[in-house]
Parts: sequence; structure tokens; C-alpha cells
Amino acid sequence: GGGCVPRMLLPRHELMRDPHCEDDAEAWHALYRSQLAQPIVDEDDAIILRIYLLQPSPNWSTFGLRHVQAYVFCVDVVPGYSES
Repeated sequence: GGGCVPRMLLPRHELMRDPHCEDDAEAWHALYRSQLAQPIVDEDDAIILRIYLLQPSPNWSTFGLRHVQAYVFCVDVVPGYSES
């Protein structure tokens, strides 16, 4: 929608412990709602993500993200079950 306002959800998140080494360069990462600075807002049944990457090491001429996926976790309701 035309009324989408950019909002910062995850101000800083390090993907590598040491940007000069590739020990964990191909590790996968999961981000959870509890890690976000504010909730994700569904604008017109669409969520637009803009991801900014920073590579502080001069050792790597290129860098990026691959296989980015998003999921909604639904709680299964068991018939007849109560937590009380």
C-alpha cells in the first residue's frame, strides 16, 4: 500500500561472531517475534521487508543472504484440553 511507513524492527543483529573469519559464515539463523523492537504490521495483507547488511571486514568483497524464508507459527488446539 501507498501508506506503508518504514519501521525498524531489528536495529542490530550480528550474524557472525568474527566478521574476519568464516567459521560461522554459512550458519542459519532464526529470528523470533520476541527479538523484534516492535511488532510486524500487516499492511493490506502484505509485509514488505527491507534488510540492510553491513560487512565490517575488508576480507570479503561480496556478501549476502540466501534462502530467506518467513513462517507463521500456529498453536495447535487439542479438543478437550485445558491448561487450568
